Amino acid sequence: MATEHPAERRRTPKQERGRLTVASILEATEILAREGGFMRLETARIAAKAGISVGSLYQYFANLQSILLSLYEKHSTEVAYKMKSAMVNALDQPPEQALLEVMWVILRLHERHHMILHQMVDEVPQLNLAHHPTSLKNLIHGSVSAYLRHQKLAGSTAELNRKARILESIVFGCIKDYLDDPGSMTKAALVKDLNAICVHYIRT
Repeated sequence: MATEHPAERRRTPKQERGRLTVASILEATEILAREGGFMRLETARIAAKAGISVGSLYQYFANLQSILLSLYEKHSTEVAYKMKSAMVNALDQPPEQALLEVMWVILRLHERHHMILHQMVDEVPQLNLAHHPTSLKNLIHGSVSAYLRHQKLAGSTAELNRKARILESIVFGCIKDYLDDPGSMTKAALVKDLNAICVHYIRT
């Protein structure tokens, strides 16, 4: 018998009723996490909040980790799709303009999804979400690389991948730090300075 991955979903729902049950489980998880953080979550509390039995929950998710992973995937794929759309729209714009517009999109998306994309990553390190295939960096890496290639801002494939990874780390890291503790910095100042740093980097 195959060994079940600790964060693997047991069953992908095919019927509408099953999809609604999964959606209610994820929604209940998010509500409870917002109320008390991720460390206090339990499958019994999630099931009660979703209005189902624990047995019904375990039909779709093997454990709490699998629920959290599905919740992360839901948010990261939604954010990645919107970020990719912004990159596509900016494809023909010079970096000074393109990066400024895209960074505003990224900041607003990270604000809206901060609890899942950042708080959960920090509070549940055992899921190793920062390095998961559905991490935001992995999902949008191709779009960043495509922009750099289209604008001829990198030579070799190795340089292209290196520049894309460094840009992603700079932008995501600074935005996370800002959202964790904005201090006296304004959003406009953050985006302006980030844009200047990233444009200088890819132009050199």
